[in-house]
Amino acid sequence: MTDIRDTHAYWARGSRYYREPRTPEIKAEQQRLYEQAQTVGAWEKSRRVPENKRLTWYDTDFGSFVPKHIMPEQLTARYNEITQKDANIMSDDIKLIRFVNSDGVELFKIPDGANIRVVYPPGDGRGIQTFPCKHLGSHHVRVNGNDYHIDEWASRMKAVGARYEPETQLRGAEILPISPGEEKYCTYNREDGNTCVGHISGEFGQSGDRYFSGWYNHTTRSEGDWANTTLEFQAELQSAVYALRQGVLKDHESMRAFCQSRPEAKLPGSGDYEHYGFKLETESRQYFVRCCAEETSYESRFIIYAYADKPTREQERTQPEKPSVLKQIRDAENAPKPPRKPKMPDKKKDGAEL
Repeated sequence: MTDIRDTHAYWARGSRYYREPRTPEIKAEQQRLYEQAQTVGAWEKSRRVPENKRLTWYDTDFGSFVPKHIMPEQLTARYNEITQKDANIMSDDIKLIRFVNSDGVELFKIPDGANIRVVYPPGDGRGIQTFPCKHLGSHHVRVNGNDYHIDEWASRMKAVGARYEPETQLRGAEILPISPGEEKYCTYNREDGNTCVGHISGEFGQSGDRYFSGWYNHTTRSEGDWANTTLEFQAELQSAVYALRQGVLKDHESMRAFCQSRPEAKLPGSGDYEHYGFKLETESRQYFVRCCAEETSYESRFIIYAYADKPTREQERTQPEKPSVLKQIRDAENAPKPPRKPKMPDKKKDGAEL
């Protein structure tokens, strides 16, 4: 198969790459622009940028983003704008390391300084090892003292047949349908006193097996802003997302099958739309998931609402205690009875005539 970086569709109109042979310098430039296109394309996709304003398009044949007919300088400028914004957002000690598979699909994120567990295949001799990781940028990571591009790390692991996962996970976490009355926690809840920190919205791309997501901070009302969050919150949030990615949010097909096998989770009022609500609970928090599991992946999406406290428990504390059935019966028996009305005499029996 021809590499997409070698096709005419990849290069911008008016570029010198149309006219000059592929020297080592040009090959390096092609690789750089290809990587920029993946970052820009994923950013445009996750934020639903209108098609007429996008600088990239997704080539389903190659499974990659490619630039439209633009100047390379335009792509680089957009890439620098995105990465600089990410750097500013993550500057307050909140940095997330992204790991992808060999196809470039995001697998999970971990906070800067966290560990990953690498499981080598039988017969390799290395068994299971834990490596510390350091954030070096949106596409680079230091694993056990060695620096890698995230795509390079994924390729190396695929070559030796190893799999990798976060060291910290939510073991035994159950994903349950929401209970009646909890539907409001699967929406942008604006009630006073609600403890929703923000939400992660995402989709699986047109092919249904990709993963694009973005964070929206409810306290600052801005995209990608991790302000007012702690490292501990970020670690648990990413662990919750990873747990969801192993089941209901693995891909579009898995989400649709998971939802349809649990009809009791369908949100009331959704009508013909396939909208379902689930929750995942930890010791101190709850995560509510709204799954829009439509027939096609293009129309489907998911939203994970992260609460700093358990809203359902807070609701239980504020509601008055309901008396037991036995107490209700006894109270009814002991309640004062209304006086009986005197019986009116029967005029016909008294011989009264009209």
